[in-house]
Amino acid sequence: MLANQDTSSLSAVKLAALASSLMPELSIVAAQELKHPFRHMRMSIITLDEADGNKKLLTLTPSSESCREDFVKEITNLKMLENRIPLPKLLAFVDNFAIMEMLHGQGLKIQVLNKPQVKSLAVYLAKLHSLDVDFANATAIEIVDSSLQHQRLTTQLDEAALTGKVPSSLLDRFELFLISEANWNYDAVTINGSINASSLLFVDDELSSIMYFNNMMFSDPALDLMRILPRLSADLVEVFVDTYTRVRKKMVPLAKVDAKLSDRAFFYANFALVQRLLKENKADNVEKVNILTQKLEQLDKKLNLEDRLEEVETQRDSTKAAIEQEKLKRELQNDLPTEQITSLQAAKMVDEHKGAAQDAQTTLVSVEDELEMMLTNESGKIDLRHQPDTKSPTSPSATPEKNSLNDSVDIKFEKPQGRHFSFQEYTGEVKKG
Repeated sequence: MLANQDTSSLSAVKLAALASSLMPELSIVAAQELKHPFRHMRMSIITLDEADGNKKLLTLTPSSESCREDFVKEITNLKMLENRIPLPKLLAFVDNFAIMEMLHGQGLKIQVLNKPQVKSLAVYLAKLHSLDVDFANATAIEIVDSSLQHQRLTTQLDEAALTGKVPSSLLDRFELFLISEANWNYDAVTINGSINASSLLFVDDELSSIMYFNNMMFSDPALDLMRILPRLSADLVEVFVDTYTRVRKKMVPLAKVDAKLSDRAFFYANFALVQRLLKENKADNVEKVNILTQKLEQLDKKLNLEDRLEEVETQRDSTKAAIEQEKLKRELQNDLPTEQITSLQAAKMVDEHKGAAQDAQTTLVSVEDELEMMLTNESGKIDLRHQPDTKSPTSPSATPEKNSLNDSVDIKFEKPQGRHFSFQEYTGEVKKG
C-alpha cells in the first residue's frame, strides 16, 4: 500500500511512478526534482504527454518521516481552503503523497514589492482573514483568541525577565504595550501562520498563491503581517493597511475595527527575538543565546533612537507653529493698536523661537545620523526591522528575474538573504505501474 511507504527519499522518477499508480489516467513522460525552500515538503514536477498538452503537475511528499505530521496538516488545510482563496487544486492525496496542479509565479523579497503587489497581497490576506468563524471552528486548527494570546505573551515576557538577558528598557517597552487594553481589542481570524518572503508567489503585479499552510490557525491577524509590514516603507505600510481594512470591511461588514493592527505587527516582529531567546535558552544553546542577547541590545538602542528622533521632530514642528503664531500676532498688532503684545515683543519672541527651531534641527540631524550609522553598520543591523530597499528598480539585485512556472521549469525563489532555489532537471522515461 502506498500509504505505508516511506516516500521521503524516493527519486523524482519513482514518485512519478507512484503518481501514475494513484491516477492511472495520467500519461507521464518526464519527471524533475524541484529544489525549493519548503521545510516540510519535497516537490517534483511531472510532465504529461502531448495528448495532454505536455501539462505539468506537482508531486508532494514529506521531506522526511519526521515531517509527515506537518505534511498532512499542509495538505489537509489546502483541501479545506479550496475554492475559498486562490490556491492550486489538489488532484489526489494519501497521507504521505499528493498530486497538485502546477504553482505559477515567482517568489519576491518583500522589500522589493511595488504598490500594486502590496495591494494584491493585502487583498489576498483580507480574504483569508475573512473566512467565517464556523469554518474555522469546524477544522482541527488551533484557536487562540485575544485573551489567550495576551496571556501567553505576558508569561513569555515574565520568563524573559528572569533570564536577565533582555535590557530593562526593552522589557518596560514590551510591558507597556501588553498592559494597554486597546492594543488587544481585535477579533481572531483564520491566519496562515507561516508567511515569509519565500512563501509568496507573484505573477507580474498579482499575488498568485501563498505557500505553507501547515501552521494555519485561528488567531491574531497581525501575526500574518509581522514579517511584511516591518519590511515595507512607511508609504507602503499605509497602502497595505488601507487596502486590507477596506476589503475586510466589505467582506465582513460587522467586523470589529482593528485600529492597532499594524502596531501589533511591529510588536510581534520585535518580540520574536524574545521568543527565540527563550527557546534557545531552554535548549542551553549558549552560542545562540549570546547572539540573541546582542541583537536585543541592538534593538533596544535602535528603538530608543527612533523615540528620540520622533521627539525632536515633534519639537521642531511645534516650534515652527509657534513662529507662525507670533507672526500672525505681529500682523494683528499692526491692525489693532490695542493688542497687548507690542511689535517689539513679538519680534523678540519670534527670534527666540527661531533659535529653538535651529537647536531642534541640529539635534534632529544628530539623531538621524546616529540612527543611520546604526542601520548601515553591518554589526548593528536588526534583522526584524528591515529598511525599505532603496536600490534603483533597474539594478540587478532589485529587479527579480521574471520566470513563470507556466512557461519554464527553471524558476527561482528569492529569499531575503538573496539565495535562489531553482529546478534541477531530471530526464528519463517513466513507466506506468
